[in-house]
Formats: sequence, structure tokens, C-alpha cells
Amino acid sequence: MQYDIYNKTYDIPGFWPTATRQLIRGFFVLHPNDPSSPLTSGAPLSGDPADGDTVVLAVRVQNYSLDTAANNVPVRFEAVPVDAANVGVLGPPKLIGTTTVPTIAPRGMQVANITWDTTGFGPGTGGQQYRVFVTVDPNGTIPDAIHGWQNRFPNYPATVDGTPKGQRLIDPRTGQPETLESGQNKQGFQRVTVQAHSASQLLQAGQQAKAAQGLTNTGPDLRLGADALRVGAPTGGLLGDAPAGVDRQVPVQVHVDTDVTTPDHHTLVLYDGDPAQGGQPIAGKTVPGVAAGGGADVSIDWRPTTPGVHHLVAQLIEDADDSQPGNNVAAVDVAVGDRALPAPTLQAGADAVQVTAMPAGMRTALVSIVKRAEQAQTAGRGVEVRALLQTLVGVVRGTSGNLVSDHDAARILAATRPLLGQ
Repeated sequence: MQYDIYNKTYDIPGFWPTATRQLIRGFFVLHPNDPSSPLTSGAPLSGDPADGDTVVLAVRVQNYSLDTAANNVPVRFEAVPVDAANVGVLGPPKLIGTTTVPTIAPRGMQVANITWDTTGFGPGTGGQQYRVFVTVDPNGTIPDAIHGWQNRFPNYPATVDGTPKGQRLIDPRTGQPETLESGQNKQGFQRVTVQAHSASQLLQAGQQAKAAQGLTNTGPDLRLGADALRVGAPTGGLLGDAPAGVDRQVPVQVHVDTDVTTPDHHTLVLYDGDPAQGGQPIAGKTVPGVAAGGGADVSIDWRPTTPGVHHLVAQLIEDADDSQPGNNVAAVDVAVGDRALPAPTLQAGADAVQVTAMPAGMRTALVSIVKRAEQAQTAGRGVEVRALLQTLVGVVRGTSGNLVSDHDAARILAATRPLLGQ
């Protein structure tokens, strides 16, 4: 959080700039209830639904009230089509339906379920990715709700720099500048890919063709190419150049290819360092169904904590029947810079002086020194700036979420002294 010297407020947040800031947990895609098939009835899907399949979407809805039950809670489900890189919105939300949760006890949780007929949601070939958005109480019918979905504070949507008048972030539901209020927790999404109706048939045909060639393993050859692992800022669906820095969000994208279309899900793990040499996992992700000729993309947000060269390794967990095992690893070296500290800026108000050090590329100040006017008058006589730093680091934490290190404090101190006449 940042401190606003003129409005006397600390409530200037730093928002996660990509669509993943609205990803939710507790979301499931299930087989429909079918007493004739007890092994799959109500069980999670192990692959993508194909166009025409009927599935059940389930999401956990929480009531954070301490003493009041939430009754007749409407929950809306929508599918928003996105591009193959899961960056650009391709069209308006498509309504799946709305269901009502009868009651949620204080501090309680209930599951909202809805049946989704995917007919018409799949493409002619390959797969179509969707952000399935869930919105609780979209019309504001629940009285006394806080953190509402509708924009009660029209002058304070989520912005790039966290200030009310800053450039608005892009709403991952509409693809347009944000209008939702900053603190809403009623809208979120999870990714679902709907495959073409022919996906299962293509998988079966590919397996039969490999069996005819005498191959023992007849499964799809899922693979990571030489340039499968890309690091940088998403731009127009591709990843461009973007400097990586300590405590800064770094988007990572992994492209998975296959020789035979498969709707089945797989697992991909991203490591910081070679896992065979003690590399540490950054994240594990589910790979949706992969289309031959098009592939599938997996997005991961990485936040390095140390400077230097990081050896990122992506490893796709192969099936036992992969027809060409061993081509499931991609790696790239990423140079991570330390927090760059340009010369601080001096801003004088009617009753205070603010000195701010803004690390390059970050959206919130790392350190902001505020001094009363009577204190500022003594700056030329050796006011100890370091003492001010130490008293403020517990409040001003920047985007890193960590206290300012002694090394950073020393650098800020050295750069600040000329401004204060020391």
C-alpha cells in the first residue's frame, strides 16, 4: 500500500495486472449424475468436454458474515471465449445460466451447481478456450452486502498504478477497461476448454493408425518444442520482451504440441532450476486438451525473489503410452535484475514533505518518507533519514510484500541525502 500525502490515506493498492488476478479456487467440472454409470456419476472430468457434452459446473460460495445468513443467493455462470494464448477476449460473455443457493450460514459455504449443455460452444476443429465466470448476486439483490460486484465507487476501479485516476486495468470478463470497484470479491473465473465434437474420434483414429504401424505405445506424442517456454509480457496474444526484476510479476507461457488431437488433461510443472539438480517447483498446472496442429498454451505467473540468472525448466508429465517419450522438457535462462532505484523525487505540500523512491517497472513506491514541515526545516542540520526509513518500512511495503532490506535502505539513504541538504 502507498501513503497519499495530500489525501492522508494509505489505501492505494497495487493490483495484479493480468487476468489471473480473478482466478478462483473451488471450481469443478463434473460428469452429470447418472445412476447407470456409478463410476463416473458426479466425478470430475479427466479431460475437456467435447461440443455437445453435458457437464455440471460446481463452485463453492462463501458467506463471510459473522452473524447473518445469506438467503436465496443468485449465482450466474457465463462463458467468455479467449484466444489460444488465453490473453485476448474474443467476444461477449455467453450466458450458461443462473442458479440459486437457498441459504448459506454465517461463516459457511455451499456449492452452487449448474448443468451446462456445451452444444455450440466447441469449434469446428481443435478446441476453444473459455473463462467461465461466476458472479454472485449480479443484480445486487442481497441487502447490506459488502465488497459488491456492481461499481458502488465509480471513481475507483482497479488501475495500473492503484490510484483512482490511473490507467484502468483490463477486465478479464469483457476485455474492456475495468469498471468494477477495487474491492469486489463477487466475480471470478476458471478456465475450461471445449473441444470439437470430433476430438475423441480423432484420438481413437490416431491410436489405431499407430497400432497398424506396429508401435507398442499408441498414445499421443505430447511434446515441448525448443521454443515452448517463453517469458515476458503478453502482447497481442504473444510474449514480447519484458525485463524481469526481483519481486516483479513475470508472465511465463508454455506451449504444448501433439501429433494426435487429445481431449485428455495432463500435468505440467515449472521449476526454478533443473529438478534433477535440486531445482524448486514454481507451479504445477493442468494442461487442457491439445489439438494437433494448434497445440495448447499454459500460463504461469512467476515472481522471482533473488537477482541473477534463473534456469527455468518446464516438464510435461507424460502418459505411459506416449508414442515418443523423452521430448517433454523445455528450458530457458532468465536474467533477473535487482530492484533498480532511480534518484528519489521530492514533493512539497502545505504541511509536509514527501521523498519517494520508485523502483523501475514497479507500480508502488518502495519507500515513501513523509516529514512534517517543522522537521523538514532541520533537514540541512543533519536529520537522520535512516531513522525515518526504519519507522516507515512497517507501513510502506511496496509490491514485494517484504520489508525493505538494509542494502536497499542504504542505497535510498545515499540518494536522498542531496535532496535534503545533507
